[in-house]
Amino acid sequence: MAQEIQVKNNGKRKKTIIRMDMTPMVDLGFLLVTFFILTSVYATPKAMKLQMPQKMNHAKMPVFASGTLTFFLAQDNLVFYQKGLAPKLYLTNFSANGIAKLIEEKQRQNPEKFFVVIKATSKAKYKNLIDVLDELKVRNLANFAITDLTAQDKILLAAQNLP
Repeated sequence: MAQEIQVKNNGKRKKTIIRMDMTPMVDLGFLLVTFFILTSVYATPKAMKLQMPQKMNHAKMPVFASGTLTFFLAQDNLVFYQKGLAPKLYLTNFSANGIAKLIEEKQRQNPEKFFVVIKATSKAKYKNLIDVLDELKVRNLANFAITDLTAQDKILLAAQNLP
């Protein structure tokens, strides 16, 4: 609300001073800020849908050793792989020429018998597991399993000087 105040200036013309009450404007400003804060949408968390196997009445799914590719996730972002049941581990990485190329080649060789096994050590990073799952998702591969390390796996990893 504006108020007009007339002030005499030594007998000369009257000077008009207008005073504005800013209280309603400040209230409106805070109401608008509150409205926009409460109605804004923050970044929604993104989650990947994990395909869980269906219950099959204790029946086992046949997996061919020749079509199996096993990834061992270790500390310091190291990833080893094993083809079939070969007693040797090979080192690879998460680049386009690493696990992505391995999965693509193996899937092209024998698509109906291809199976990926993912095993993580206790010092592996969760991000590495997600990276492998992302590669499988990109290639629409639903035949995979995340399992624990066996005693034989620990011996193979110990040969690579890993805990």
